[in-house]
Amino acid sequence: MTDDLHIACLGAHGGGDGAVIIVGTGFSALSVVNGVAHTIGAHGFMMGETCSGAHIGFAAVNAALLAYDRLGEETLLAELLARELGGEGLMLANALAGATADRYAALAPVVFEAAKRGDVVAGRILREVAAFIDRVAQHLLERKPPRLSLVGGIGERIVPWLAPDIAVQLLPAAAPAEVGAIHLAREGTAPAPTSIPETGTA
Repeated sequence: MTDDLHIACLGAHGGGDGAVIIVGTGFSALSVVNGVAHTIGAHGFMMGETCSGAHIGFAAVNAALLAYDRLGEETLLAELLARELGGEGLMLANALAGATADRYAALAPVVFEAAKRGDVVAGRILREVAAFIDRVAQHLLERKPPRLSLVGGIGERIVPWLAPDIAVQLLPAAAPAEVGAIHLAREGTAPAPTSIPETGTA
């Protein structure tokens, strides 16, 4: 009948209009206003996911390997990832050979920990993530949705890094996606709103 992004938006806003940014393992965003939907993201692992948990983890590994080869800045990420994965350099790379988005996303907390401890490289990664979310939020807000929520495993942790004028407009999700499915079921077989993909936003 619809997709998980639409259901998440319905749950977040009590079955009504609104906008949602999902930042977990992956990234997607949707606004629904007067039956018209505008989507951003949802392209898949490493495709326009500048703020996903998978992207954060991948960026951390990349920074750690560059530091190990002395081609990038020294960073606490190298130490923390070596501890997490049981080795550095080629051992670290081998540990992630063929890794999925979930595997990289599981490393995202390491970046938040390093940034909390003052690591410059980790802080830069999170600022880039937050700046991207700011841009996404601005695009959604231009549609004049009555509510905007940021959800997902990364969502709550990245809020302090967002621009104050964006963070202040975020409202807690009313309910999870499962409740959105209930709202849809109660509507019967109503189709999902017409979706108009955004362009030039990622």
